[in-house]
Amino acid sequence: MKFALFFIGLIFSTIFYANIPERSVKSIRANYAVVSDSVNKAIPVGSVVVTGKISPTIYDVDGKIEVNYASAILATLDRKHSAKIDSNGNYKLVLTSKDTTIFLFMEGFEEIVIWNYKFKSQHHVHIDFYPSSNIMMMTVDKPVIYLYNESALKVDLSFSCIGDLTFTYPKYNDGWNLSVKGNTIMDLNTGKNYPYLFWESKTNQLDFKSEEKSIKGFLVNTDTLINFFENSLTSLGLNSTEQTDFITYWGPKLVQHDFVFLQFLVDTDYDAIISQIKISPQPTAMRRIFMLYTGHENEYLPFQVSAQEFTSFSRQGFTLVEWGGSEISTQILMP
Repeated sequence: MKFALFFIGLIFSTIFYANIPERSVKSIRANYAVVSDSVNKAIPVGSVVVTGKISPTIYDVDGKIEVNYASAILATLDRKHSAKIDSNGNYKLVLTSKDTTIFLFMEGFEEIVIWNYKFKSQHHVHIDFYPSSNIMMMTVDKPVIYLYNESALKVDLSFSCIGDLTFTYPKYNDGWNLSVKGNTIMDLNTGKNYPYLFWESKTNQLDFKSEEKSIKGFLVNTDTLINFFENSLTSLGLNSTEQTDFITYWGPKLVQHDFVFLQFLVDTDYDAIISQIKISPQPTAMRRIFMLYTGHENEYLPFQVSAQEFTSFSRQGFTLVEWGGSEISTQILMP
């Protein structure tokens, strides 16, 4: 997908600049183009002026760009210098010759970062941006439901989830009719036993939960991922079997990145955002955990992170434990 977007962006940039022969394009990337970089003695010593236009590549049925420039952020990485952006996407950013990195963020579009650019004192740099829509379908991935009860117990369970169901096991017919004994779940419709119940869905309306000045979560170096999971899942109250199932499923996916930013939706947040469950009889103890994550290839994030704090729960009587997760393909929300 990224490979295809690279060429789409490159072709778009090339066609765009073919129509403005009076300019000499200095360099083109998949999602931005440095049109020019020249001396301007009217600019104060030590300062740099960057101007250009933001041209998203998503269009509605009428051929009009769907974007809210008022919420866009174009700034240096430390946010000390930020651009003024008008309603047409034209911008002006004043920074210093000591700055080396700028980024563009717009909700619903890919984030663009220009790393290690050699901004020079008294230079006017023209850079145009071409952010692509990143609103994609995401998988509500492998929510599994464990049920425990010491003696045999008949259970009726149904749920309403975000997005559209794509797969369940055992088959979900507007609910499951079950019998639970120990840690074994029997589907009363088929007489077959299962270690857990499984479901998945697809949605394009899932993102990190943000607060006014920060996002609660963790930026984890994947070299330490297993230790992080073991500590966090223990704090959340998962037993050894549940932890092993979680880690062996998610570990191989997350270690493909150098870093991951992740956030856990627990209990009431799970219920409000991911899935509302209806179960009879009501469990004495319940713990539901959903992990949101996105891969990151360095340790720099353009927002503040505050660590989540977890509380365990007491397993007693009829107990339900559920976990799942999603890779977030839309951009991280910025407070």
